[in-house]
Amino acid sequence: MRRWRRREYPAIAARAKAANEVIFWGDESDLRSDDVRGRSYAPRGETPVVRANHRRANVGLVSAATNRVEVRWMVLDGAIKASTLIRFLERLVRGAGRKVFLIIDRLQVHQARAHAAMASNPS
Repeated sequence: MRRWRRREYPAIAARAKAANEVIFWGDESDLRSDDVRGRSYAPRGETPVVRANHRRANVGLVSAATNRVEVRWMVLDGAIKASTLIRFLERLVRGAGRKVFLIIDRLQVHQARAHAAMASNPS
């Protein structure tokens, strides 16, 4: 990462500045109602038991922010899929009104074939 920040990012930033383009940093997150964080309690010698919530809910969030704190996000009903990520990206590009550089991690959903098609044929 350090090498990328020293070698690659300055070139991207210079190109974006020269052409009035914008750089977004993207990420996503999921929140589940049955997720157990932190510690639980049980008397000494007994295994802690966490009661499951049988009405499980899952909410996803995909977001992108610029270095100047321009933030875009989309709340999803359920897990993040390639199709919903593409919908977010289309809205991001349309809302920016100019060319967008999006810097994201290597999450598997980012590497779907549909993304490759969109990247090579942007609207």
